[in-house]
Amino acid sequence: MNKTPKALQVMPASSARQRGAALIVGLVLLVPVTLVATAVAERNILDNRMAASQRDGMRALYIAESGAEQAIANLMANGTWQVFNDVLADSDNLGLNQVSFGGGAYTVLLVDNDDGDNDPTKDSDGRVILRALGNFGAANREVAVAISRQGQPSEYAILTNKHLKINGNMILTGSNSNVHSNTSVEIPGNPQIAGVVSSCGSVTGNHPNDRKQPNADLVDIPHIHPPDFRNDANFIFTPDCRVRLPDGSLVADLSSGGKWHGWDCSNNDKWTMGDSSPSGGLQNGFIYVEGNAVISGSPTADWSLTLVTEGYIEVSGNPNFEAFGNHATDPDATSLRPEVRDLLFVAGNDLKINGNPSQKFHGVMAAHMEVSVSGNPNYQGRIIAENGTGQQVTTGQEPKNIVDQNEFSGNPNHINNRVSPWDPVGIRRLAWRESI
Repeated sequence: MNKTPKALQVMPASSARQRGAALIVGLVLLVPVTLVATAVAERNILDNRMAASQRDGMRALYIAESGAEQAIANLMANGTWQVFNDVLADSDNLGLNQVSFGGGAYTVLLVDNDDGDNDPTKDSDGRVILRALGNFGAANREVAVAISRQGQPSEYAILTNKHLKINGNMILTGSNSNVHSNTSVEIPGNPQIAGVVSSCGSVTGNHPNDRKQPNADLVDIPHIHPPDFRNDANFIFTPDCRVRLPDGSLVADLSSGGKWHGWDCSNNDKWTMGDSSPSGGLQNGFIYVEGNAVISGSPTADWSLTLVTEGYIEVSGNPNFEAFGNHATDPDATSLRPEVRDLLFVAGNDLKINGNPSQKFHGVMAAHMEVSVSGNPNYQGRIIAENGTGQQVTTGQEPKNIVDQNEFSGNPNHINNRVSPWDPVGIRRLAWRESI
């Protein structure tokens, strides 16, 4: 029997139609599935791109914030009160342009705020704005940080935390001849003060009303902590009556008596210097005393001295002082840190000045506790009283308070034209926002 080959067999029409319909249905169903799959894939790609963009944006923001913090650190390290003006007037500004950091880079600019002086290169109110731009990949973020200085400006010739009494006939002149107390000022005498007398409380007494500023803003006063300056000293006076170098080497032993360049340690509660013409001459230098110091007499030569004590300092007689750091020909003086070169006296307790230093009495004079000036001293520089609660460091000599309140009496002549480098500048963050 002859059979038709399978390959040549003709499919029934109904079966072919069924299979064709199934193919069409399958194709129709495949289209939306394909569209859904494509949409899902595109969504995943978009999500990944968005996530990557968000991650890059966050990194760019962190880089911008890091740039702002670096700028603040640089401003603080500058160490001068005029730092904002210095930067604003510099064509290079902060010098932070496309600084590589964290796989990206930041650029930071310091710009003046709207302080009313219409001069973008001059800061008039101690407040400026940091604009920090960070970039990572294609992402850019900018933050704006409003900052202000935190420290005490050199414009104050006399600066105290607690009540200040100005008696007698003090004459205070110079370009930085203002007076301020963070508590109150009482002026029962007849001083001639060229500048403004301000206080966070009241200002009473004899001073022109147009130069009185009661209820003024608080002025930040640095913490007077003598050990901060110990490593700057050339000589260290110890409570056991020995003079040592900073490395501990012995220079002089006065425990059994004797003097070293006029310095005497026979009174076990203080070091004293009263010789007008000491054997060996006056010892210029930066002296750190682990205790108290008293200087009297009338040395015949100018004395380049910085005296830092853990206790009190009392000065009388007619000495002629200038801060050791201003001794231009002494390599030990010129190598001092800039912020300590203008220091004359720093007391961990009280500072008491009496007498008639008629020629040179130049430098910053500061006390952790109270300051008293009487007699007819003639001095140039600044006086600062932190008015702390008590002597912080005792290493053997008896703590003793020799001043009850901040007071100026007699007829002192005070000139302050100095802009001291000893203005520890901090930066206070006032506001922060993301710009882009």
